[in-house]
Amino acid sequence: RGVSLQSFNNNNNNNKSLTFVELETLMRLAFKEGLILKDVVTTTTSSGRNSSKKKRLKKSSRIKTPYRFAHDRIREAARASIPAGEERDLFLLGISMVLLERAGFLDEYHNNNNNTGNDDTSAASSINKEQEQQMNWMLFSAAGHLNALPRSMTDDILVAHLNLAVGKLASNKGAFDEALVYFQAALERLPTDPKLRWSKKHHYIFTLDLMNNLTETARSLGDFDGCMTHAQQIFAHAHCLEDKFRAQTVYIAVNFEADREGTLWIDRGLEILALHGMSRIPSDPSIGNVLQEVLKLKMTLGRKSLLCLTEYPVATDPTLLARISITKVFLINALLAKQDFLIAILAHRMVVAALKHKVVFMELPVAVCVLQFILWKLEQWKASFSYTTTVSKLVDRFPEAREENEMLEARVGLLHGSLYAHTMYRDSIEGYLELNRALIGRGEADTGLGVALAAVLAFFIASLPLNALIENKIMLLEEMASTFNRKTFFVSFQIYRQFLYNLTGRGSGVRTDGSHTTLNGDAFREEESLERCDADNIQDICAHRLMLAVYFDDQPAMEKMLERFEEYEVDVMYIERQNIRLSYVGIASMILRKKNKKKHNKWAMIALKFWGKMAKAGSVNAQPIHVCLEALYKPSIAAYDKAIRVCGDARLTNLVALMSERCALWMLEFQLLGEKTVERCSALPASEPPSGGDQYKDYLIQAMWSYHSWGAMAKVTQLADRFEFLGAAVHDKPVSNRSSELAKAARIGVPRARMSQISNQPSSDFMSTS
Repeated sequence: RGVSLQSFNNNNNNNKSLTFVELETLMRLAFKEGLILKDVVTTTTSSGRNSSKKKRLKKSSRIKTPYRFAHDRIREAARASIPAGEERDLFLLGISMVLLERAGFLDEYHNNNNNTGNDDTSAASSINKEQEQQMNWMLFSAAGHLNALPRSMTDDILVAHLNLAVGKLASNKGAFDEALVYFQAALERLPTDPKLRWSKKHHYIFTLDLMNNLTETARSLGDFDGCMTHAQQIFAHAHCLEDKFRAQTVYIAVNFEADREGTLWIDRGLEILALHGMSRIPSDPSIGNVLQEVLKLKMTLGRKSLLCLTEYPVATDPTLLARISITKVFLINALLAKQDFLIAILAHRMVVAALKHKVVFMELPVAVCVLQFILWKLEQWKASFSYTTTVSKLVDRFPEAREENEMLEARVGLLHGSLYAHTMYRDSIEGYLELNRALIGRGEADTGLGVALAAVLAFFIASLPLNALIENKIMLLEEMASTFNRKTFFVSFQIYRQFLYNLTGRGSGVRTDGSHTTLNGDAFREEESLERCDADNIQDICAHRLMLAVYFDDQPAMEKMLERFEEYEVDVMYIERQNIRLSYVGIASMILRKKNKKKHNKWAMIALKFWGKMAKAGSVNAQPIHVCLEALYKPSIAAYDKAIRVCGDARLTNLVALMSERCALWMLEFQLLGEKTVERCSALPASEPPSGGDQYKDYLIQAMWSYHSWGAMAKVTQLADRFEFLGAAVHDKPVSNRSSELAKAARIGVPRARMSQISNQPSSDFMSTS
């Protein structure tokens, strides 16, 4: 208090100001009473080689003795002891000025002459992370004090610049609610007359920066009306097209988010693209328009491949960069809206622009990812894999942008492309969650929640343990979707959590119909929620109910879900949804073929051919599904054993359990029906039936332990209730890793000399997972 009063009132002979000697005396007394603590910090600095030892010691012994309150309550009591009114206001004002001076804000503010609007204090150089955090704390504290003081005591322009700087810091950390408060406080300090607020004399650049931040923050919080209001002010008062650029990108995104089902956002986006020099694009393009763009790309490319893009220099033309940046925003919205023809036109034009100008830009990898997406829909897998290499090299051209969490959409596309080729789903989860944090922190709620959705689906596909960790993660994502007012994502996460409860048997609620294949429980009730579900939610319901029907062997539910799926196209944008749908549609169709060959054989063949093509192209995620479908299509002990082995090597415990169970059920059916089973499976030789009557029990025990290892305790209970002999096996000790590897070695014929090597390697056998 003494320092602040003395520094602020040094021109006045104020009796309340203390000398530093008196202040130090009072600080010692407070220290003895335990009201404050004193931290002794020794900082060492290096000196030249020619310096004497005494000089070096003197340089390395700079002692700092900062004081701090022993408790926040003591600080609050000390502040409350100052009489409310002018005295306390002067105290807070003095403290604020000391904090701003120590943080370096005042020097920067005066050096900028209040005209540049460049008040980003986070760009300070030569400071470490701890110092940056301390400076940020000083700025936040000063802003809180100054905003609480009467305006007559403060400089409006200074406080406005401070609120803008602090709001940016809050926004960069993802605290958009707090950021909006600071931005609005800055706006209140500006003149109310728009002519004065937007004139160069009264800080035009600062006002433009503030309004852009208000627009972006309002969009991040889902306040579309406020966002549109701020954007319209920028359009009305900005001096040139370049100054409207940030507001235009947000304007396109908000129009899309406010009316996803309509086409008004397309018309408005095309109008803005036309302002930036983009040649005309029809609002409702046809396949003919797409073919024209494909032809232009082929003619521009000539005999070169897209890899030639990686050799071009980085673009610097601001006009081109502005047009491309807005095109990318429009392209992302078209992807989310599944406007396939519009997507293709925009992506081709971005690539053609790069080829014509012989430059690359940060948005280019997104365009190439979209071209790859088009090849996925056409099932041209080998060609799409080469595009993954191009995207990877283009991303590497901008290492600084990667470090600063830019090019996030390109990294999402790159991760998607790698899943089609060489990346296992379990290896993509951490990447998805990292991208989710970065996108949410940047305010990209739709894309951020989209990659979070992909992470949860990848978790289920990878057969990772169904435990409380994934349950808590899904609940956090539900809360995130609710915060950003994204109903579709919120419902999808509820569906995934209920699917988890159905498999694990957890949750305090009891399903009304007692079935494990209906999504009615604590997290989600299908009958009550169908009215608020859109097409993506309904497909999620169908997919996860179909998965449950396959695991719990509920054939009527399988038929019902297959009939529902016929109304919807396969979602290619989310590779995880495509994987789940085509995998379990194929498995269910194979199981049901005996009931209606013509009806179910179509889907069975589609799935078998799809996964066969992907496996042939080299996809690591396709091979386990393909061998499972082959085993169901042409059942035999050898086919099932191969499927179990391949899925075990891929650590897909769920498919190991499912194939073990289906093999046991097939063997039981063979014993009961005899030659009829041979007639149904024409590829099964008559000499192949199991010789022993109890061999199916081994497969059921293996299935039960695999389900147990996965965490599907409801399925374990179902098996134990269905087969009495499993009741005693539930509590048996699992087979050890050693005996499991010995059994595996004997099965595949490994020489005895290599047994010690095998036993020391990580086990991939499905029994060892238990």
